[in-house]
Amino acid sequence: MKKITSLLLFLFFVATMFAQKEMPCTITNADLYLSGAELYAKGAISLEKGTHTLVVKNITACMMQNTLKVKTSQGVNLLSINTMIDHTSSTTYNEKEQKLIDREKEIAKEKKMLTIDQTTLTEEMQIIDLHIRNNSEKSEKGQSLEDIKTLISYYSNQRKEIRLKKYNIEQKISVLDKELEKIRLQLAEETAYKNRNNMQIEMIVEATAPGSKQFEISYFVNNCGWNPLYDIKADSKEKPITFVYKANVWQTTGTDWDNIAISLKSSQPSQNQNRPILSPQYVDFGGSYDRFGNGISMSESTRNSLELSQGTYALNAAAVQSDINISYDIPGKQTIKGSGKPSVIHVSKQEVNGRFVYHTVPKVNEKVFLIAYIPQWQNLNLISGNASVYLSDAYIGEIYLNEKFTATEYPVSFGEDKRIVVKRMREQYNVIENKLSNEKRVQTEYKIIVRNQLKTDMNIEVLDQIPISNQNTIKVILTKQGDAELTENIGLLKWNISLKAGETKEMGFGYEIRHPKEKNIQIK
Repeated sequence: MKKITSLLLFLFFVATMFAQKEMPCTITNADLYLSGAELYAKGAISLEKGTHTLVVKNITACMMQNTLKVKTSQGVNLLSINTMIDHTSSTTYNEKEQKLIDREKEIAKEKKMLTIDQTTLTEEMQIIDLHIRNNSEKSEKGQSLEDIKTLISYYSNQRKEIRLKKYNIEQKISVLDKELEKIRLQLAEETAYKNRNNMQIEMIVEATAPGSKQFEISYFVNNCGWNPLYDIKADSKEKPITFVYKANVWQTTGTDWDNIAISLKSSQPSQNQNRPILSPQYVDFGGSYDRFGNGISMSESTRNSLELSQGTYALNAAAVQSDINISYDIPGKQTIKGSGKPSVIHVSKQEVNGRFVYHTVPKVNEKVFLIAYIPQWQNLNLISGNASVYLSDAYIGEIYLNEKFTATEYPVSFGEDKRIVVKRMREQYNVIENKLSNEKRVQTEYKIIVRNQLKTDMNIEVLDQIPISNQNTIKVILTKQGDAELTENIGLLKWNISLKAGETKEMGFGYEIRHPKEKNIQIK
């Protein structure tokens, strides 16, 4: 008897020691990369002294299990940690989703009541039809004509009233069906990723003393990211330019990130972080080579690695740049739904001085654009992305900002100004062949006219070009340069001119191409 009692006590002790306790855990902040995010969550639970099995439920299945990390408060030893699918998990709904579900049930009930009314009206119509048949039989037995007319009028009115009631019911059902369709579409969109919250974390811990214990959990997820958006605004050419930096944030983990702190990172840890390695390249007879002379077969390391950068980050969304990463701590708390709906977050707002000039390339088209050159643009810590441009609160269009731009000033186009007229025309084209030599000369001249129809003075830069020769037997000579600056290696001609209000100016250039006359040339 004593042995049985001891065994029961031992089994009770073991069952108590390893009984699972569910620990609530809340996501508090996220380090969001261009692709992927590291989530941080906190939880607390009261524990007695001893060994316990703790379970954290409703973890997204998008979690990369090898990135899971757990920190515990003092007095708690983490003995083991594991992740598994929670087959007992049930779908939970937020307030908005629950309202949609409740309204869906109300509509179903309303439709049921209207269907009952329809059935009742159909039965009434059947009774009326039966009375009409019975009265028809009586009329054959000598019922007066006046009585028959009265009955016909009565039954006609009754049938009309029933048909109107049925029509009104059909209209109500149609309205409810449309509302129901919208609710179901919206509900499907809201809950599309709910089934992803079916993972759980199981931890075996040892509490060295009783009391409330705190836990910090972090893990990496892939189904999320962000991309930069910009608004570039200028009130006038005399005022600073405003750069509004925004982030388009999205996540489809199935878990709503409610009221959390977000830090944006410019790197992509999910990409292959291995440095490129060159393998030996051999030359031999035979074999297959591409058009550059390289062998088609190449070996390359494809092993992936994941390294998450850590560090301190500035407040108020100020950019903090490490060796390989730019970080923005977004002020305040943010809520990002897990259904994939993008959220636009304000990051920062900066004012910069720009050098405004008008710009035209009449060889391509004769439009004139207002350009603002931004000095020291690297200090803006830009990440490549689309920017919406506004001038005097009017939307101009969209441009692409390229973080790999190498010039010291970044050009931002504020759109076409039709009040400045530019014309480009060919003034001369001569082909001269020397009978005493093997040389042919092609002489070309162009004229460019610019008219300022503004009511103010303005500066404009005009770009054009001359051909560049890649052959020793083809020579290009600039015969007429005027006031243009020449960049010889690319053949670029640039005029910087000032025009008063209403003023017109002309400029021109010419060049000569010399080549063997037995060969034709082509300018590409």
